[in-house]
Amino acid sequence: MKHKPHLFILFLLTVLLAVSCGGGGAGSSSSHYTNNLYSLVGDWTVNNAASYDYSGGMSLAADSSYVVFAGISTGLDPDPIYRYAHDGTSIADFTNWFVTKPDQPTAVTLVGGDLYIADKNNHRFVRKNVVSYVSAETVIESRSSDPLLAYALASNSSSHYFLWFGSTASHRLEKTDLDGSPYDSRTFPVSNDCGNALALDSSGNLYVAYSWDGDVRKYSSLSAVGVSFGGSILSSPHDLAINSHDEILVIDGYTCISVFDTSGNYKGSFGSFSSALGLAVYGDSLWVADYNGGNETIYRFSRN
Repeated sequence: MKHKPHLFILFLLTVLLAVSCGGGGAGSSSSHYTNNLYSLVGDWTVNNAASYDYSGGMSLAADSSYVVFAGISTGLDPDPIYRYAHDGTSIADFTNWFVTKPDQPTAVTLVGGDLYIADKNNHRFVRKNVVSYVSAETVIESRSSDPLLAYALASNSSSHYFLWFGSTASHRLEKTDLDGSPYDSRTFPVSNDCGNALALDSSGNLYVAYSWDGDVRKYSSLSAVGVSFGGSILSSPHDLAINSHDEILVIDGYTCISVFDTSGNYKGSFGSFSSALGLAVYGDSLWVADYNGGNETIYRFSRN
């Protein structure tokens, strides 16, 4: 993912862009769903929300049993990573169970009981078992010599897509197997918007959210030309996830979730968040991490 805006900028974006999602704030439960797409099931406050400042970013991943939260704290180190049950019951705190503590974990995925982390400022993607998490992390890919920043990832049962951000070198999008052996890659000039979030559909197509260009692009392979959609609907796509119905859910303008099918057809929007920074799906469940200045909340929705 891209660098998250400063809190003041987040506030301005929320005010300016809220109109595109119906306005409102994160005050009442009824304001968090519209258009009969998803219904709110419940919510919980993120661990230590009053102590950490999560305006730097929040990411979520989910599987059949767990939801994992990773936060970028501007106040305390190390950056926290927590494991919850689907209903928000706190199960484990991963924060201190790393040989090298993650420094700005910008994205997380869960595959087969393993947690994969884009560890941005440590220039690496790492793996940690989500249950026996006391063991050391495994470095899947490292670019400290380039140097490239680990920005975003998407994973399925056989492969990863890693997005590396280059401040001086070219941006790099890479496909590997689950252990990090490379299959394919493509580069983007430093001057280009390389994207800030990745997701995979059931056919293995890759979707990239381009916040500054204001659209989502679909790639059948890394050598393919990306097919753009959402440009007339989206104001600032930030994060995205794909549910079991192959619907693409996009955080737009930090205030709502817009939904598209795999052909790019718009299906509607819902939500009225303060500053939604991360989302995850599993089955018909959706979780959204909402920044709210010391009262960071994870909302759980169910698809109607």
